[in-house]
Amino acid sequence: MSEYQHILVDVDGPIARITLNRPERMNSMTNLMVRETTQALEVLKTNERVRVVVLTGAGKHFCPGADLQGVTTGSGSDAVLTVDDFRTPVLLREMPAVTIALVNGACAGAGFGWALACDLRVATRSAKFNSAFLDVGVAGDMSGPWTLPRLVGAAKARELYFIPDKFTADEAHRIGLVARVFDDETFAVEASAVVDRLANAADGLAVALHLLGVEAAEMLDAQDSVEPALAALAARRGSTADWDRLDALIEESEAVVDDPEPFNRLALAFHARIAEIAGNRVLRASVASLGLVQAAHFTDRGSPRSARAAVTGHRMVLRALREGDARAAEAAMDTHLAAVRAELQIG
Repeated sequence: MSEYQHILVDVDGPIARITLNRPERMNSMTNLMVRETTQALEVLKTNERVRVVVLTGAGKHFCPGADLQGVTTGSGSDAVLTVDDFRTPVLLREMPAVTIALVNGACAGAGFGWALACDLRVATRSAKFNSAFLDVGVAGDMSGPWTLPRLVGAAKARELYFIPDKFTADEAHRIGLVARVFDDETFAVEASAVVDRLANAADGLAVALHLLGVEAAEMLDAQDSVEPALAALAARRGSTADWDRLDALIEESEAVVDDPEPFNRLALAFHARIAEIAGNRVLRASVASLGLVQAAHFTDRGSPRSARAAVTGHRMVLRALREGDARAAEAAMDTHLAAVRAELQIG
């Protein structure tokens, strides 16, 4: 990849790592860092091999926000930014890879906004968070005011922005802001294990669901999320080989309805394959949501009867997809989901 001045970019197989690289200034954000990070993400989003993008800081800190000293002295005015340069949080949230912020030390202001935009956040025990904007007399940016309420709820988000104060990684974990907190001494190893797990799972449905469905589910109601998907479905048909493979997955799963582990694996493969064939972001969300129910609940609540109901649903969905009948596909999805929910006693 291109050489950058204020960030480091490394791509190793399915994992890409962007490191904010101004450790002498706690990785405080410059205009050039903003531009370079956006440019790097634009490149990475087109790399189909990359399944996970890690955002972290060099040295002891993540990013405390803008380099205010640089702004006041003129040393930080190293690039004139355009509107497009501020797309970093949008790219972190919407790019076709899992994004994860590995937060060490200070995470505040614009750096806080970037961390919020990632799909996941993992922190060291010593990490400190702060929205910080009102403390320095500026409005929140980097999409934080949009992202934070979706992570912790509107009331808590308003508190954190209107009454800014430092809070610990443990508190961030308690309110749902971070997914994991690890001791500083073991953070590198344990955080890497999380990243590796995501990279190894990212071609399965569980991660694909998050990438392709959660954003749509948050922004649309159920009906709106299905209709554009079905329009795309009618315009794009799978090949005979695709349908044959799906048929084979159904047959294989039917043969193991009494064994939850292989059945669940095959059910996930079925939905993941449909997602690949469909190729539409929202379609993959609506189809994948059916697999989520199975992935999350089958092991604990499933039975041979619920597995057979799922097989029946898979056949209904496949038949509609094969025929390109959008209305029938919608009905099949709804019926399948309702049947699985009923069998698993999920409200």
